Amino acid sequence: MIEGYLPNKKNEPSIWTVGGGKGGSGKTFVSNAFATLLARLDYKVTLIDLDIGAPNQHNFLGIQEPKKSLTHFFERKKELDEISMATEVPNLRFIAGDVHSLSTEGTRFYHRRKFFNHVPRLKSDFVMIDIGAGSDTHILDSFLHADKKIAVLNPETISVENFYQFVKNALFRKLTLALRSYGFRDLIDQVWKYREHYKLRNIWDLMGWLKINFPFSRDIIESEIASLKIYILLNQIRTRQDIELGHIIKSAFKKFLDLNVRYVGHIEYKTEVANSIARGSPFMIHYARTSTAQEIETCLYNIIRDREAL
Repeated sequence: MIEGYLPNKKNEPSIWTVGGGKGGSGKTFVSNAFATLLARLDYKVTLIDLDIGAPNQHNFLGIQEPKKSLTHFFERKKELDEISMATEVPNLRFIAGDVHSLSTEGTRFYHRRKFFNHVPRLKSDFVMIDIGAGSDTHILDSFLHADKKIAVLNPETISVENFYQFVKNALFRKLTLALRSYGFRDLIDQVWKYREHYKLRNIWDLMGWLKINFPFSRDIIESEIASLKIYILLNQIRTRQDIELGHIIKSAFKKFLDLNVRYVGHIEYKTEVANSIARGSPFMIHYARTSTAQEIETCLYNIIRDREAL
């Protein structure tokens, strides 16, 4: 289905990030499946585990102890291509995220900036980055850096709540970075610090305050909101009601954040997914003919074509 709609190959790779607000939502599985599928479609793909705190992408590839990792890039000045390793999937290379001697705190500014300056140099058509769970600043910045931003959640209440916070924080981070470039950094920090005095309950009250007191900021804010494109994918669904949750979430983002997210599809909970993870083998290689694989292909197709699930 997807072959006739693939993008043309370019000089620089297309960078995709896969994140979400909660661990266990399936972002590692999704990034692995997308990378494998793109590689099978004859694209050169590099899959990167940027989940510094708890990297486990290598387990999904059947790689027990990666001999090279981002430690060699951050500390030993190796190029990213030098530390990428071959996998059992033709066209798919992997960069492990195990950082032995660096704390996550130490990677949040300089190392993150260095990393994303080097990613476009990779000899790949696609770079798929598993950024890790949570809403820390370094995770949000990594998520926002991509050409395609994919967020994964499952139907559990806590996953939905954390997902909403993740997207809201990503949008707020995007807005504040944009406004800081216009000299609003100190003002935003001070007003938010004394938000009770200004009667500001949330970030939208803050943005409204800026629009009223600095009218030219309105165009900046509205432009940044309009330009944020996030593709959401529901994983581990079990019922028809779970599937409809994606459309409900999309409507909620539009209503409360004025944000147009794309709901690109769902992946059902199936035992073969757990079996694939347990055996340490790429799902899209060993279970390519399953209904789950078809769902993954549909989601990938929708992202590439900038379409939504029906």
